[in-house]
Amino acid sequence: MLRCVPAAREKRPLLDDVVAEGPLRIVVNRTDTFTLMRTPGRDRELTVGFLLTEGFIGKLGDIHLLMTCPDTPDVIDVTTAAPIAPSAARSMVVNSSCGLCGRLDIDEMLRSLEPVRDAVSMAAGIPLAVQHRLREEQPLFLATGGTHASALFDNSGKLLVVHEDIGRHNALDKVLGHALMAKIGTTGCGVFLSGRVSLEMIVKAVRAGIGVVAAVGAPTTAAVAAAERLNVTLCGFARGEQMNIYTHEHRLTLGG
Repeated sequence: MLRCVPAAREKRPLLDDVVAEGPLRIVVNRTDTFTLMRTPGRDRELTVGFLLTEGFIGKLGDIHLLMTCPDTPDVIDVTTAAPIAPSAARSMVVNSSCGLCGRLDIDEMLRSLEPVRDAVSMAAGIPLAVQHRLREEQPLFLATGGTHASALFDNSGKLLVVHEDIGRHNALDKVLGHALMAKIGTTGCGVFLSGRVSLEMIVKAVRAGIGVVAAVGAPTTAAVAAAERLNVTLCGFARGEQMNIYTHEHRLTLGG
């Protein structure tokens, strides 16, 4: 590549690390096909997380078979223990910025979700402490500047799982899939996101039973409304020593 500095009338050769992006094809029950544009790596975790947060499965036992062929490593075949409801099925390409692509009735999908029943509480400083530590767990971002990250943390602030990806949704799916496969419980935990919080990120957290969602970026109006409706504590602009709490502030306690 060339580094261009117009003010200096200069173009000079420069080596640069560029984040990888490629398709992962998930075939469910030989009928429904999803092609996710993702950063290669942790594809099995991404697949399991995607199936969980899209409502295809509710637990790991709902997957009868998950198989990758050595000749086609970018294709994962999944057989579920029970047929998938027609309303959940989508066959399409999901790009790195898309979370609810293909959903025809968002309101119907939201009505089908049960509010989070997690009564967890944690010190209000925990999400901010997680934000400080998360940057140290993002080697791809430090090398390329091209990835998002998601972290699962407990109510003491311990980072349980961290993953990166070009897509915000993929990073969260990798985290939640990893937790499910490793039998890491999500009760009493929160997730921290390196970007903004849109509606689909709340939906993913709810399907994993997580009651605290915090992020460096801003939430959308749809995310705030869904978090209020589904009993999720939503925090945005969690940077430095402060953050905004948009919904269900009772889970975050102040010392003293």
